[in-house]
Amino acid sequence: MFAFVAAHRTIEEDDETGEMQSDDGAGDAVIEDLSEVEEQGSMDEYQDDDDGAADQDPSKFATPPGQPKTFGSVKDKILGFFQHEPEYYWIHYKLEFAALTIFLLLLYIFIDGKNLNATLAISWCTHAVKMLKKEFEHIGCAQTKNIAVMQRSYSEYDYFASGRKNLLYADFKLYLIRRHCVLTRYLFDLLKGNEDYLELSIPIDIGDRKLPLEFFMCRRKDMKQKMTELAYLKDYVKNATCKHYRIPEADQNKNTLMIMSEHDEIANFLIDAQVGADLAKFAASGILHELHITDLQTYNHFPLFLRAIIATPSASSDARGFEEHTNLI
Repeated sequence: MFAFVAAHRTIEEDDETGEMQSDDGAGDAVIEDLSEVEEQGSMDEYQDDDDGAADQDPSKFATPPGQPKTFGSVKDKILGFFQHEPEYYWIHYKLEFAALTIFLLLLYIFIDGKNLNATLAISWCTHAVKMLKKEFEHIGCAQTKNIAVMQRSYSEYDYFASGRKNLLYADFKLYLIRRHCVLTRYLFDLLKGNEDYLELSIPIDIGDRKLPLEFFMCRRKDMKQKMTELAYLKDYVKNATCKHYRIPEADQNKNTLMIMSEHDEIANFLIDAQVGADLAKFAASGILHELHITDLQTYNHFPLFLRAIIATPSASSDARGFEEHTNLI
C-alpha cells in the first residue's frame, strides 16, 4: 500500500515537471508490491475463515483414532449440575420446576385420598361388625368368619353376611367419594353434591310362595329423579297414607321421606309405631336416602328383593355418626 502511494506521488511529480519518466523496473516493483499486498490480504481472510470453521467443527475436539474415549463420571456430572447459582436453575428450568410441583401435588392428593378412603372403610367395618355378629351367623367375604372388608377399588369396598332366617344374604357395598382423584374430589363431587353412602342389598327368602309387593321410599328432594330412573313405578305405586309416619307440612323439608306403595295397608304393615319413630329421627338427619322392596326383578332375578341407600359418615372419627348408621342397618 505504501509502495502504491509512493509510485503515485512520483507520477504526479513527473506530470508537474512535464517530463514522463517510465522506469520499467520501478513499475514492475509497484505492481509486485501491490500483488503481494493483495495476496497477503487474501491469506489473512482465508486464515480467519479457516479458524472460524475449525472452531465450529466438532471433529476438532474428537478423540484421536486408536485412543479410548473418556467421559466424565455420573457423579461428576451430578456435582457439576448443582454447582450453579440458584438463579441459574430458575432461569433455565422454570417449566421443569412447575411440572415437578404439579406432579408432587397430584401424587400427594392421590396417596392422601386413597388412605382416607381405606381408613373410612375400616372404621365402617369395625362399627358394623359389632352389630352384624348379633344378626348373622356368617360374616366376611371369605369362607371363614373375618372382619376384613374387601377392596374393589380405591373408592369401593364390599362386605358380606349370611345365615339369617328369611334372608338369603346381605351384601354391603361402600361407595366413597373418589378422594384420590383431584378433579372428582375438588370439582365434580362438589358440583354434584355427592357423598359417601352404603348400598345394602338383601334377597328376601320367601320359599315357593309368591308375594307381590312394591314399596318405595326416598327423600323428598330425590323423588323427581327416582321417578325418572324407575319410570315403571308410577304404574304400580302411589303416595301412601301411613298412620305411623306423619310429618306436619310445616315441619317437612328436603330430607322428609316420601312413602309410596300399592296400597295403604302395605305401608301400615311394614311401618309400625317403632319403625315410624325411627324413620322420623333418621329423616331429620337425612341419613336414609332410599328404600325399595320389589318383586318385579328390577335389580336381579330374585322374586323379592330389598335395596337400601344409607349415607355413611365422612370422617373415620365420627363415632356417633357410625352408631346411628349401624342402628339404621
